[in-house]
Amino acid sequence: MNIRTHPPLTHPTHSRFPIPDSRFPIPDSRFPIPDSLFPVAYSLFIYLLTKDLSMITCSTCGYDKNPEGTEFCEACGAELPLQTQVAPESQPPTLIQPLQPDPWKTTPAQPLDEPLPITPEQPQPQPFIPPTPPITNTALIAKLIAKQADAPIPEFWLDHSNLIGIFDPDMGPVDIDLEPFIGNETVSRHHAEIYREGGQWKIKDLGSTNGVFIKPAGKTRFNAKITRPETINPGDEIAIAKIRFLFQSP
Repeated sequence: MNIRTHPPLTHPTHSRFPIPDSRFPIPDSRFPIPDSLFPVAYSLFIYLLTKDLSMITCSTCGYDKNPEGTEFCEACGAELPLQTQVAPESQPPTLIQPLQPDPWKTTPAQPLDEPLPITPEQPQPQPFIPPTPPITNTALIAKLIAKQADAPIPEFWLDHSNLIGIFDPDMGPVDIDLEPFIGNETVSRHHAEIYREGGQWKIKDLGSTNGVFIKPAGKTRFNAKITRPETINPGDEIAIAKIRFLFQSP
């Protein structure tokens, strides 16, 4: 076998300058290469130079000449760490802009829905509720019924206190005004008072000129003119001077 020495190998694009790479010592005349292996060695050398080599360092022994893709360390046989793939740069999401309406494009008017007819509500008949009569205490209701025929005022309803007389501009009105009656000339301005006291109706003379007289129910004659308050009962007849009334109370 013929062995010869060759000049140092150089990069194909830089034939005059050897490539300084500590990982791959450049062969020179000190490394004899047989003629038959020179083309192969040269091709391998060029391949290693042009290949993007990425060595893996062993975390166990520190050997850093393990080629890319090797699973076990060539020096100690320990399992090599997995290579981390660099994720490609993420592309920003593409924003889809909403369609802008064309201001010059007219949209045909849509027909409006016809409104539904409004049916007025029919009023519901309300049940008839008879009015409730006012609640009154019948024990407090009494009245004087005129005894005169064709009396101008047939009767007077009595309250808790009732002043009997004739209206006078100086003394004012009274509750039971006897001026329209025949015989009013005998009635004093403040003649008498009928009132309720202790559950009973009473009458008293207020200092009249012609007095007050009482004919008890069932009697035929009037008693003498009263001089103090007297109790009156239903059916009694009362004379205010010449004007006579029948007292009625429930």
